[in-house]
Amino acid sequence: MSTALREMPIMDRAMHMALISLFFFLPNATSPAVISGITLLVLWVLSGRFLVMRHRWLGRPWAWPVYVMMLLPWVGLLYGPGVEAGWQYAEGSHFWLYAFAVASMDLDEATIKRLLRAFVAGLLVVSAVSFIHFLGFRELISLEEGVPSVYTGMYITASLMLVFAMLVLSFWFREARGGREKVVVLILMLVFVFTLALGKGRSGYVAFVLLSPIMFYNLFGRRGLLKTAAACVLIVVALGLSTTVRERVVGAVDDVKAYQRGEASTSAGERFYMWQGAIDIFKRKPLVGAGTGSYESEMERFSSGYKGPIPAITHFPDPHNSYFYMLASFGIIGLLALLWLFAIMLRSGLRARRTLAGYSVLVFTLVLMIGSLSATQTLMNATGIMFGLFAGMQEHLDG
Repeated sequence: MSTALREMPIMDRAMHMALISLFFFLPNATSPAVISGITLLVLWVLSGRFLVMRHRWLGRPWAWPVYVMMLLPWVGLLYGPGVEAGWQYAEGSHFWLYAFAVASMDLDEATIKRLLRAFVAGLLVVSAVSFIHFLGFRELISLEEGVPSVYTGMYITASLMLVFAMLVLSFWFREARGGREKVVVLILMLVFVFTLALGKGRSGYVAFVLLSPIMFYNLFGRRGLLKTAAACVLIVVALGLSTTVRERVVGAVDDVKAYQRGEASTSAGERFYMWQGAIDIFKRKPLVGAGTGSYESEMERFSSGYKGPIPAITHFPDPHNSYFYMLASFGIIGLLALLWLFAIMLRSGLRARRTLAGYSVLVFTLVLMIGSLSATQTLMNATGIMFGLFAGMQEHLDG
């Protein structure tokens, strides 16, 4: 335990340890992450910080869209299909409590770096498990749904976390003063690049390619713009050397062609179907949407009259897109609330981009915005909690 942690009051120290634990487990273990998160919230209440430090989250400019995002699922229960259908979605609004808890804590740059180191360490567990299966030692760990890897379970979320971690590591490389530290950071980045190339998360590929200029700018500096441009091209070529990446990219193209021929029972075909359903729901209820937990039942109505290609599976709990989810569930009000929060986080992060906290808020928001195009990342446990954590981290930004 660091000297700074030892010198804290016991309740503050416990909150920090719970937060560090949460950052470590978010990439690799749902249950321990949930336990760590609940512990953090309980300590936040018991310590009295939720009242004593309420000025840090009550009425703050960054908090207004958070209030709206938190309330919408509960209001949506009033006009949705019912409490039973919508409860699990409304319950997810507790993610935003993490924003208020983090805002109430005393977090300096050293503490935030400690949190992100824990996150990188947790993500190394995912890389280690993925490497074990890549090397053929599958008898050591069975590929079950609960095992963290880039092959199973939430591989889309894992791929996005890898990109976020690489962006953070590139910042550390830029700020590092010693050659040994730079070497360690580069090795970690290479490990995560290789892990990404092993996995099936196409959203991660897209986020990596789109955000790689930020990464390489950190590596080469302002005077290395040509190197940055060349590296961005080379990294696309390097990703293409991965058999998995090639298969996933070619598979996406084949899925689109199949959909054009009338075959919707593919990954892309199912998404096109879900997105068209979400648009139909929005057109019928444009202002406030169909309510919390309404998407699945609304899609049953949509499929009965839809004339286009229909996949074999027609029951989907969400449209696999955060923007369409907000439109279908809460109408234009919901979409504007989400975009409002994204805009505030981007602005806050951009203004404080020279600090680790500000830069992390900025790049996490960019990764989440990209990842939300192909999956409803705002509903996922890991990315939903992280959304709340980084929203609250805005309270600790300078600039």
